[in-house]
Amino acid sequence: MSGNQATNKKPLSALNSNLNKPAYVMLKNGFSYKGVLTKADSQMNLILQEVVEYNSEKPSASLGTVLIRGNNILYIKVGDFLE
Repeated sequence: MSGNQATNKKPLSALNSNLNKPAYVMLKNGFSYKGVLTKADSQMNLILQEVVEYNSEKPSASLGTVLIRGNNILYIKVGDFLE
């Protein structure tokens, strides 16, 4: 994907094009979550499955399925943007 295509995408369509792919979500409180992105809505609320919670970059809990409220999200990495 060229740089112009990536910057022209709207965030929700970018998330929806990466459904059922790995995702990394960093929250404003410092916690982060890795899992499979299964749903995203217009408020940027996310549903992730097979989730592992991280605190200070160390795994702290295995959670299964979680709902993350959009207003708590600092940033999201999905699909090809994961390292």
